[in-house]
Amino acid sequence: MKTQLFIILFLLSFCSTIHCQNLINSFYFDAGEESWTSQTISNSAYWEWKGNGKADYGLYWNSRDSIRSNSLGGAMVYDGDGIISSGIGNPDSIYFATLTSPPLDFSSESSVFLKFNQYYRNYESTTRVQVSVDSGANWNTVFNNNNVKQNIETSSADYQVIDISMEAGTEPNVLVRFLFEGDYYFWIIDDVEFYDSYPYPRTFPSYVGDSLSTFGIPYSKDDADWVYVPNEIVIQFKAGTTEAEKQDLRDTLGATKIDSCVCNQLELWILNNSILGGDQNLSPYGGTIDINERVKGATSSSTVDGVDLNKYNYNELKNNPTIPNDPLGSIPSGIQTSPTGATLIAILDTGIDIDHDSLVNYIYLNNDQLNNNSDDDSNCYPDDPIGWNFVDDNNNPDDDHGHGTHVAGIIKQNAEQYDNCDFRIIPYKTHDSFGVSNLFDVTCATYQALKDNASVINDSWGFYGDSSIILSNALDTAFLNNTLVVTASGNDTFDLAVTRQYPACYDISNVLTVGALGVIPNGDLTDTINLAFSNYDPVCVDILAPGKDILSTIPPLPPGNANMGKKSGTSMAAPAVSAAAAIAYCAGYSNAIDVKNNILNCAIKNSIDLADQVMDGNILNLDFPCLTPIEEVSPLSPLDFLAYPNPLNDWLYVTLPNDAEDISIELFNISGQSVFLKHLDRWGANVPKRFNLKEVPSGIYFLIIKQKYYIGSHKLIKF
Repeated sequence: MKTQLFIILFLLSFCSTIHCQNLINSFYFDAGEESWTSQTISNSAYWEWKGNGKADYGLYWNSRDSIRSNSLGGAMVYDGDGIISSGIGNPDSIYFATLTSPPLDFSSESSVFLKFNQYYRNYESTTRVQVSVDSGANWNTVFNNNNVKQNIETSSADYQVIDISMEAGTEPNVLVRFLFEGDYYFWIIDDVEFYDSYPYPRTFPSYVGDSLSTFGIPYSKDDADWVYVPNEIVIQFKAGTTEAEKQDLRDTLGATKIDSCVCNQLELWILNNSILGGDQNLSPYGGTIDINERVKGATSSSTVDGVDLNKYNYNELKNNPTIPNDPLGSIPSGIQTSPTGATLIAILDTGIDIDHDSLVNYIYLNNDQLNNNSDDDSNCYPDDPIGWNFVDDNNNPDDDHGHGTHVAGIIKQNAEQYDNCDFRIIPYKTHDSFGVSNLFDVTCATYQALKDNASVINDSWGFYGDSSIILSNALDTAFLNNTLVVTASGNDTFDLAVTRQYPACYDISNVLTVGALGVIPNGDLTDTINLAFSNYDPVCVDILAPGKDILSTIPPLPPGNANMGKKSGTSMAAPAVSAAAAIAYCAGYSNAIDVKNNILNCAIKNSIDLADQVMDGNILNLDFPCLTPIEEVSPLSPLDFLAYPNPLNDWLYVTLPNDAEDISIELFNISGQSVFLKHLDRWGANVPKRFNLKEVPSGIYFLIIKQKYYIGSHKLIKF
């Protein structure tokens, strides 16, 4: 993740290096129409100014809130329900009414963006925004609300940004109008603004929005001022949901599927308008809660496991535009087929320099052949021998940024110190050349890492604000797969008890969060410790590792540059812990919780200086005898068992093929919560055991049985 120095320099230089958007004209309707005019085309329909911002004349307003815009105050209202309820209109008639701006001069503006807040409920109507440059003789439609279907309404805080440069740019006499055609219910307009470039909202932290603006990446923001891809949501359906049920939900919400991943485990949708309603919306203004329940409420909640805004996340932000990676034509020289049983470490990052001399011997190569468009290894992606590029959606995870290569080098140089660890790195390119990714790509890569049997996932990235049920579901699944997720705490010196960052602050037992050591006086870890730039909190942050001026591999960009360089950040601390985890797995541990606990138990404790910053004052200790107390034990096979019936009702029967002692039987729901736990001292081979699940509600569950270092899992459905 970015260094503190980069942040300071970026903030100092931001408005001197980019074109900050300028407000050309604005109308907030706080005290009246502000020279906008209403014209009735037929049947006495009209717009009017309402000081309360409500369409509350009719029978169907039902105590709704006012339109929620930045200015609050008054708004322009077309109240179709009120017109008909008052007896002025006829419900069988079609009404036409326009709200037209005063003349606008954009003669000096080549680019013009229109932004406005709207609150619209549809019965049988059409609503459009139109532009005229010839005093109203001709009108060009630049926007309509087609996706707001019958008896559907937008959020009360919906907003739209429309590029009208083609219609209005350099024009001296421009009219803009809002046209309502039909009947019932209402359309409310407020805060009409015109900008000379895309009007990006301010974010927290502000440098994130400033960076995206500099890079030319569009964004919206939620209630926590965190950024997401405008009008995109990520949705996860429960197993067994039919395509017809999925399409029904898309139709209800006016959504279009634009991508899916890992054998359709997740879907990415775009909503052309914000129609989620309630307090949750796709607007950067006015409130965002409970998108999950709103989408679930549109259909049977039994089909949806989770839904979220497609939130951006980032590691090291830098203005580094490049062209997309081409698909692999051949395997880079030096990469050899990985040995059976190698410990696999997934890196979700900007990719890896797949030609780097120091890394080629450690890059994972599976048996999926190139250029046959076949999924030879049955992992959902064809022709993917060395990972996957989720940014360009192809099989070339080469690094066009440098961050992921640096992370990979830190893992390599730490893990290779332990002679008995045969490890390989799987590169998943989730972040683009700017260091930016989104929820869909990182969650897809998480599921893909589990599909590819990774033991460790390194997440040197994060996002602030509200949690994500989509990502937490993936991390819960990683727990069920005995995969340890190592994540960075972030570099903003924030107290994470106050300002939460994710995935660092997920309370999930297989997530290990790493902060960065700064200045270490005299090189003595028992001396006073300085965290410098690292976020901190003894609940969120589990351990610290070196993170300042770390020398590691970098891509040789531009050609001729050295292929080693220094970076600082918690991004550099996390891979050192990932290397420790790999060593523990190599030594024979097969349980993610045991690996995590072993790393923490081996840690150097400095609670005097660090009690308020990291759990138990933990500092990473790469002492191999401590990390590998069972190194003489070979890696153990999974625990086999038979569970039936599936689907089940109240009684579950389980049989083990071999005698066992000290066994735990635990049932987890899809969110990773334990709903049933039983311990047995002894269990005879082929002796069925019966367990009463009467109190467990219907749903999808994972049954986990553990015996020492053996573990087995089984998916169950309860009716």
